[in-house]
Amino acid sequence: MRELLRYIHVVSAIALAGQLFMAAAALAASLKADSDPRVARFVQAMLKGTGRAIALPALLLLFVSGLGLTHAAHIPWKEAVWIWVSLGLFFVFAGGIWHGMLIPLRQKMQRIVDGTGETGALPENYRKLARAWISASGICLALIAVILALMIWKPTV
Repeated sequence: MRELLRYIHVVSAIALAGQLFMAAAALAASLKADSDPRVARFVQAMLKGTGRAIALPALLLLFVSGLGLTHAAHIPWKEAVWIWVSLGLFFVFAGGIWHGMLIPLRQKMQRIVDGTGETGALPENYRKLARAWISASGICLALIAVILALMIWKPTV
C-alpha cells in the first residue's frame, strides 16, 4: 500500500508541475507569436481545461496521498517539521497563489478575449495580465521545488 501511495504522490507532483510549466510556456509562446484573439482564445481554453483535468486532481491526490504516506510510515507529527513546512507551502501554493492569483488572472484574461472579436489585436492589458500569470506560475513552480527538497531532505529540529 505504501508503494502505491508513493507512486500516486510522485506521479501527481509530476503532473502538477508539468501542467503548470506547459501552461506557462504555452501562454508565453502565444504572447510572442502574435496578438491574434483566436490564439488567445485557444490558450485560455487550454489553461482552463488542463487546470481542471490535470492540476486540480493532482493537487487533491498530492494532499491525500501525502497524508496517507505520513500515516503509513508512522511519522510522528510533532517531530516532522518538514511536513508542517511542506503543508504550509502547499496551502500557500494551492490556496493563496492558485486560487488567489492564477484563477482570477485567467478569468480576467478570458473576459478580455471574449470581448474581442475574431480579428484585431488584443489590448495591452491582456499581455500585462498574461505576464502576471506567467510570473505567478513561476512562483508556484519554485514552491513545488522547495516542497520537493523538503520531502527529500526531511530536516528535523
